[in-house]
Amino acid sequence: MFPPAYFPPPLFTPSYFPPGFPTTPTCVVRLLLVWQPTLPFALSLRGSPMDKTLRLIRAQDVVLEGKLTPPGSIAGWSLAFTVRDCLGGTLVLSKTTAAGISIADAGRGVIRITLARLDTASLEPSINLGVGAGYVWDVKRTDVGHNLVLARGQLVLEREVTA
Repeated sequence: MFPPAYFPPPLFTPSYFPPGFPTTPTCVVRLLLVWQPTLPFALSLRGSPMDKTLRLIRAQDVVLEGKLTPPGSIAGWSLAFTVRDCLGGTLVLSKTTAAGISIADAGRGVIRITLARLDTASLEPSINLGVGAGYVWDVKRTDVGHNLVLARGQLVLEREVTA
């Protein structure tokens, strides 16, 4: 006979199998899929932008979600999201409130930055960049008289498993 199967304890809740799913110890493979429809980061108005390392897989459809901390109104703001190949380097990706950034909740300061597959498909994975190079990003308020970086950080672009 086969040895008794080991079933690890549930990771989140004991209901990770749909009703009627066979759970007998024959050959059950459990995969932990971590899927986030949005990748969160914080925005700050305090003059010191929030730093966040974003890890993305190249050539994926992704939505980045930023929230003003503490919550506040961003009604009527113009925003820009930029990615450069190094500090002060070449611009490789750009989104604005006119194209790619949506204000999801103006009263609470929530924005969504939509990155389509083609936005990162032609970029080199971070591991292939030369010495001293590495993607950096920022979200900036661009209204006249309100030039302010709200969030920034490194962007680690990983190679996709399946192209």
